[in-house]
Amino acid sequence: MPNYIHFDAQTAPVIGTSIAADDACRLMYITGGEGKIITEEKTLAFSKRDIFILPKKTRLEAISQGGYTRIMIRIDSDLADQFKRFVRVHDNHKQDAFTLIKMLERECGSDIPSHSEYISRLAQVIFSLIYALSKHDASHTYIERIESMIEHNVPNVAFELDSIYTLAPDLTKDYVRRIFKQKTGLTPNAYLNRLRIEKAKKLLSKTSERMNIKQIADACGFSDQYYFSRTFKRSEGVSPAHWKKQKIT
Repeated sequence: MPNYIHFDAQTAPVIGTSIAADDACRLMYITGGEGKIITEEKTLAFSKRDIFILPKKTRLEAISQGGYTRIMIRIDSDLADQFKRFVRVHDNHKQDAFTLIKMLERECGSDIPSHSEYISRLAQVIFSLIYALSKHDASHTYIERIESMIEHNVPNVAFELDSIYTLAPDLTKDYVRRIFKQKTGLTPNAYLNRLRIEKAKKLLSKTSERMNIKQIADACGFSDQYYFSRTFKRSEGVSPAHWKKQKIT
């Protein structure tokens, strides 16, 4: 196997692991147990199927009261320079990362010299997959924050929809819109309008409250009652006043 890839699987539970800062990049896959990882910048809890990428010069301690098991891949040489960001991610439900790591373990146990290039490529694939998983996790978190921001600003007439993109500084606007629609089925603008129309329908249904159309439009974040009426009719097929009349009768 390549002399710059070192594979270590710890199958017996260990209480702690210390890693000194050096010129190697490491991948650590937690196969069992739980504990916490301590770096110079942060402390993070870990459990089974958590994965960490540790760039060069990373000093780390992993500790566990009940013990944990893990797989460690250490990469020296120029290949380690590709991985410059500390990453923590959870393997997907298919355990794709674990499957690839076990393939690497098997190949690293082979004495066939011709496997050297294949092993290097497989290691690159594993690291690339983990970075992709971390981007997916980050994207999901961004979308949850954007949903919350939109929901909070439903009655806010001054709310600028473009402000949602500040919550996802690592992603382009087109990418945010695409993954937002994948999760909610709507674009951010359509999502905001849907929430505002639903709020308007609740207010229109309250016969005990005497609110005219302009007041309802204002309460639902529409600065223009005519735009509110057009949006409502496009969504519900009838005007707000007609919808209210149907609801009462």
